Amino acid sequence: MRTILIVEDDQSIRGLLIAICRRLGLATTIASNGAEAIEILGGSAEFCAILLDLMMPGVDGHQVLDHVRNSPHRIPVIVATAAVRHAKNVTFDPQIVKAVVFKPFEIEAIEDAITKTCGRGS
Repeated sequence: MRTILIVEDDQSIRGLLIAICRRLGLATTIASNGAEAIEILGGSAEFCAILLDLMMPGVDGHQVLDHVRNSPHRIPVIVATAAVRHAKNVTFDPQIVKAVVFKPFEIEAIEDAITKTCGRGS
């Protein structure tokens, strides 16, 4: 089964994203902050994508993106953010960031981004 790494500090949003991914047939691994995400990414698990919140306390999504960029395993990233103005003014590396989805989510938009990046689970 394909697995997606969800990096989101808001528990209710994490729950929504888990439900969406499971409905799409994907397994999920959860990180509630950027430091946890970097630790998980240092392990042996393989992910079809990272669903990444940009604005988190401590290690934020930009630092996680830097980690992914410098990693030998370039996992595709779906950026999820409420900072619309901020994200629209940032240029993301298209080799890494495959989609940007704005909060509050439209379920169809997040499902589309996940499916295009990860496909559907088995």
